[in-house]
Amino acid sequence: MFHLSKPLSRQLAVSRPLLAAQRRGYYETVDGIKRNKKALEVARAAVSGRGDGRISVTDADAILATIKDGKHVTAHEFSTAFLIFRDFKFTPEGAKHFVDKLSLAPPVW
Repeated sequence: MFHLSKPLSRQLAVSRPLLAAQRRGYYETVDGIKRNKKALEVARAAVSGRGDGRISVTDADAILATIKDGKHVTAHEFSTAFLIFRDFKFTPEGAKHFVDKLSLAPPVW
């Protein structure tokens, strides 16, 4: 005979809010549009602290790694990349690298 320590319905009730909380943390809404939260955090960290406050080639690679985390780049991820390119300062080399690498990313619409 199989016994559960808690009723199955109670176990599911506990796990559902945890999954919903994890999903909520993936996006950040900026200008009314969902953006990739991790990419924005990496971009903010790149311009704060040491350095001249611009995104370099190395920083651009770190941002792109969070944007291109799957096989394809989604509309939310492209939107996030465009926002970062619009709102953050880049070195000339960093800007060229960011645009070149992003243009090679396979989209999924």
